[in-house]
Amino acid sequence: MSEYISVLQIYMRALGDADYGTIKSLFAEDGKVLSPFLGEMAAGPFFDRLAEASSRNVITPIDIFVEPVNKSV
Repeated sequence: MSEYISVLQIYMRALGDADYGTIKSLFAEDGKVLSPFLGEMAAGPFFDRLAEASSRNVITPIDIFVEPVNKSV
């Protein structure tokens, strides 16, 4: 399994459980989030703010798309 898919699955599970500590741990210390409502923010404060606004989320992933790695190059 791709590392990207594994991280996305952890993220989606943590988001559904409102486990914002786990979500924040997936980001680099200087990681950023681009929110359609709040604009660009540092990931830590963004997820702290999201935690204040929600207690549990219902997440239904349909599919995860990742760019294929071209091994012929």
